Amino acid sequence: FGHHIASMHPAVQIRKTRAADKTGQYQGEHFRIDASGVRRMLCNQNILFDPFPKRKLFQKFGNGRTGPTPGRQLFVRKGNLDLPNLIPTFKVHFVLHFFVLLAYWRNKSTVKHLLCHNPIQTHFPGLMGTVEYRRSLFVCPHCGASRFPGDELLDVVGTGFSPGVRRLMARAGSRTSFVEAESDLATYANIQVNRRDIERIAEHLGREVENWRNHLPTLPPEPVPILYVSFDGTAVPMRRQEVAGRKGRQPDGSAKGREVKVGCVFTQTHTTDEGFPVRDNDSTTFVAGLESSTLFGERIYQEAVHRGLDQARTVVVLTDGAAYNKTIVQTHFPKATHIIDLYHAREHLHALAVLCRATDQEEKWKDLLDQGAIGQLADSVRPLIPKRGIPRKEALKELSYFLKNKKLMQYAQFRRQGFFIGSGVVEAGCRTVVAQRLKQPGMFWSVRGAHAILQLRCGFLSNLFDRFWDDRAA
Repeated sequence: FGHHIASMHPAVQIRKTRAADKTGQYQGEHFRIDASGVRRMLCNQNILFDPFPKRKLFQKFGNGRTGPTPGRQLFVRKGNLDLPNLIPTFKVHFVLHFFVLLAYWRNKSTVKHLLCHNPIQTHFPGLMGTVEYRRSLFVCPHCGASRFPGDELLDVVGTGFSPGVRRLMARAGSRTSFVEAESDLATYANIQVNRRDIERIAEHLGREVENWRNHLPTLPPEPVPILYVSFDGTAVPMRRQEVAGRKGRQPDGSAKGREVKVGCVFTQTHTTDEGFPVRDNDSTTFVAGLESSTLFGERIYQEAVHRGLDQARTVVVLTDGAAYNKTIVQTHFPKATHIIDLYHAREHLHALAVLCRATDQEEKWKDLLDQGAIGQLADSVRPLIPKRGIPRKEALKELSYFLKNKKLMQYAQFRRQGFFIGSGVVEAGCRTVVAQRLKQPGMFWSVRGAHAILQLRCGFLSNLFDRFWDDRAA
């Protein structure tokens, strides 16, 4: 085995010696790995390397059996090391028991030694049952920092579950309550985990998904005719300490929840024979956050850039008439066609008809709205506005909504261009991303927990989680 390693790289030398016990009885042959050449080579590559030079790592026993020198292990960390084809010679279980410490830190040019303690027997739950293995603890004699290289190799640092189990825990915890997730994992996969562990793993992976999406490389996709960006908000019930001192819609003016902002990006390449737009299959990705409109604007803009904002021939933004939505559009999508959702506009029109006690005129006003004739609509409404009191104030407020957004309500023109004029996609997103998971009976969330679960759900619903997991494993 040692000669096989030596044949792969000239910097590794194997020195063979005969071994005997204190009485002089022949015990076998010992092999020493002289890695001084490897150390010099890696130092020249600006990589910190601790090969334990000239230390006995392999022992050939008299019966021809090979094994590790007691108390020593071999461990390989991933890196661009000039040792071709070294790792593939080991089987996975063999690597776990014969480690070479090639732990590297960039921007270092000196060699440091870590003290290796005796291996510790440990275990963790895996998809196929409990996995037991031995791991060595390495401690820096200078600063006292410690590492378990075996845990790093197996991706179980700071957790007691295998990567496969954590993946199932995250999926189950993002789809339903943690109590039901615990029962589902036990029933479907015979994995016995506590609901608190599911909560911690799901929230941790949610934060990892968010960080991964923030650093996704922007790859220029194929240009699409129309790219849609749409966003809206919905409330989520929160714990008392999370809403203390915040204004809300409760009778006493307090808040029971906080607004989650949800956004989606999708594409359109064609229309039907009748001229109705058709959303491309599997083109919708979601983002969400319990955050300010400023931060959410950055989030939805980043997602649009990843989806090809700069390459799209036409960009359409669909929102309601909230002031912060206009600010986001003006800041991040100044060249986009901004459309106020027709169904939100009709809700305001219905409220205006009720205030003016003119419900019999509502169908006529809807026709004017569908045509984008906001001026004619205003002329028809003004004579019917109440003369005094709160109804007059509220009616003028509703009429002002239409006059301020006149350019964003040219629905007849938008239809001729083949655009969507309704925000049904993001409305459905509010239900699937938020309501189905975070607004179930008896649920009250912390900001930290709700935000993490939202990132996890957006990753799954955007069909990005498998890609995230592959990148994470790599």
